[in-house]
Amino acid sequence: MYGAGNYCVLVKAGRAQCRIPPVERLAPEDLVEEWSDLSASSLGPGARLGRYELLIPVAYGGMARVWAARQHGQRGFQKTVAIKTILPHLAHNPEFERMFLDEARIASGVHHPNVTEIYELGEEGHVLYLAMEWVNGDSLVHVLKGIVSKQAQAIDVRIAARILADACAGLHAAHELTDDDGKLLNVVHRDVSPHNIMVSLEGTVKMTDFGVAKAYGQSHSATMAGQVKGKVAYMAPEHIGGTTFDRRADIFAMGCVLYETTTGVLPFRGGNDPQTMQAVLKGTYEPPSKLVKGYPPELASIIDRALAPEPRNRFATAERMRVALEEWLAKSGQVVTATQVGSLVRQRLGPELDKRRDHVKAAIAMLQGGDSGPKTVQPSSAGGHTPASHSGVVSTGQQPALPPPLPPMRDRATSVPAAPSPMYAPAMAPQAPAGLPVLPATAATPPSGAKYAIAAVAGVAFAMLIGGIALAVWIGLKPHGEPTTVVVPETTARPTATATAITTAITTAITTPTPTATPTATPTAITTATAAASTVDQVPTAAPVTSTIDVTDLPTVKPAWTPPPPPRGGAAPPPPPPATTAKPVALPANPY
Repeated sequence: MYGAGNYCVLVKAGRAQCRIPPVERLAPEDLVEEWSDLSASSLGPGARLGRYELLIPVAYGGMARVWAARQHGQRGFQKTVAIKTILPHLAHNPEFERMFLDEARIASGVHHPNVTEIYELGEEGHVLYLAMEWVNGDSLVHVLKGIVSKQAQAIDVRIAARILADACAGLHAAHELTDDDGKLLNVVHRDVSPHNIMVSLEGTVKMTDFGVAKAYGQSHSATMAGQVKGKVAYMAPEHIGGTTFDRRADIFAMGCVLYETTTGVLPFRGGNDPQTMQAVLKGTYEPPSKLVKGYPPELASIIDRALAPEPRNRFATAERMRVALEEWLAKSGQVVTATQVGSLVRQRLGPELDKRRDHVKAAIAMLQGGDSGPKTVQPSSAGGHTPASHSGVVSTGQQPALPPPLPPMRDRATSVPAAPSPMYAPAMAPQAPAGLPVLPATAATPPSGAKYAIAAVAGVAFAMLIGGIALAVWIGLKPHGEPTTVVVPETTARPTATATAITTAITTAITTPTPTATPTATPTAITTATAAASTVDQVPTAAPVTSTIDVTDLPTVKPAWTPPPPPRGGAAPPPPPPATTAKPVALPANPY
């Protein structure tokens, strides 16, 4: 499924040799199903790496193993993911560890629908792991071989072109990866092969396994002299020769994959890896048209350009190769959809993928059923604890059960046992541990109707009180302005005395003396003064207004000064002394 990577070493003296690192292939008995069967250097189903729980192994290679795992989140959230771990006997190899970290750094920066997503890099108990997107399918190499055949079987050329066009899109996204400053990282995958192209049952194609990818600023050391990384049959000549190479080496590898998927054989073949290298360096291969009758010449020309010995004669980018494939697909027939690709995967690997799905479900059911105790990956410990292996995996055994919660109760002294509601019965089922008192529970008594009525009346009264207080405060804070005269227009203006004129006239009538008696204000004088004052201001009114003021009860006001009799001879009388000015009284405005 997910590639695990390998590398070859070339011996300069004499013939080229390819040496796979001493990796022992996992036998079926090594894929243990019980935690008690785990050796000190193995992970197993149910082991926890952070928030991920391993289920079953799905792929393994020279450097790493891939697991189907279950991610645990908040509120019971679960998700199936792929977990990639370094093989235990390589876990403490600094070079493989740096390669693993570089894969996480490079692949996590590529976000494209045709590249497997990297969720996170984690370490649990000295075990490094990568959490990756789960692809519901398998690698292209297994699609080519199917279930029964051990040799690759060619697929329809148009479906093969569709798969390779999507793979080129993902590869181009990796080639164009930049750093935070926008500088191109010059990523080279170096291991493009059918093993690292995933195809799902939904027809989605994804590039994966950047374990031996090369990029500017990588942490692991540069390839040593005479050492190459990748699969020999898909390497470009400059890659095998150890000279400088760039993204066009991946274009060469993609041409080899296209040749293999459409013909069923590799373009460069040999009895062993050195012979294969020699064939690659010579650059000779059998034309596809000699292997497949009626092979499209346009597709053959695309392969020829991708497999050109000189890098300058190849497609400059994976994007240009993708465009060439898309143009040929558009000219050669109807559109090839993802549904057709998914149907091919179902036809070739359907029973195998169904079996794997059932194994994953069985592992989940076994772990949920509690057949095995909880397992975790912990660092080495001292003292009386079981020491962890060099991979940091230990079995913690069965965890002690926590005391169950006591059932709810209202009154500890007078409580009467009551049957719990069926909804809460499971929570009350566990028994308390020995030594703890078991207190009976009672059902809660609902409040009576009278209590509801009292509460309602109290609420209404409180609301009225608050409303009254607010109204009183509003009235007290309301601003009071000066008296205002409201003028109501009328079709015919009539003389009306204003409040100021009436006040002045009444004051004059009261204070005007007579020569013979103590002056008093009579209704006749007041009426005359009012009529005289009415000629001062003319305002339109809506209707005649008659005001009657009863002044019979007004006190007699003694004049402050009596003028002397007029002198003879017509001389002007002396001026009166200054009179005390009474404070004017403001009358309220006429509301009408």
